Amino acid sequence: MQERIKTLEVIQAIRKGFQANTIDRSKAYKEQYLAKVEDTKIAGVPVFIATPKKYIPQDNKRILIYFHGVAFCLGLKDHFHHMYAEVAAKTNSEVVFIDYRLAPEQPLSRRIK
Repeated sequence: MQERIKTLEVIQAIRKGFQANTIDRSKAYKEQYLAKVEDTKIAGVPVFIATPKKYIPQDNKRILIYFHGVAFCLGLKDHFHHMYAEVAAKTNSEVVFIDYRLAPEQPLSRRIK
């Protein structure tokens, strides 16, 4: 039990550092590339949909689905805009970003069907 508590403390410290190092860059990319980010659910799965600034729906039939990894324990959604915002802008596509619960507080992320 003490090993689990120690592991959790280490992961929380790493998570805090990751989040501190990514939040400013993430916000800058969001402002530069995205028109909106919408929180919603698809089939009960929490997602957010990012729309690039120059997106024209009738001209585009593509949607990118983004599964981020980061060991499933470090980031929160506001820390990942830099990872997909530029992709959304350069492909002129909406990006559906799949959210998930963080480990180790949640031992296993829910499987996506």
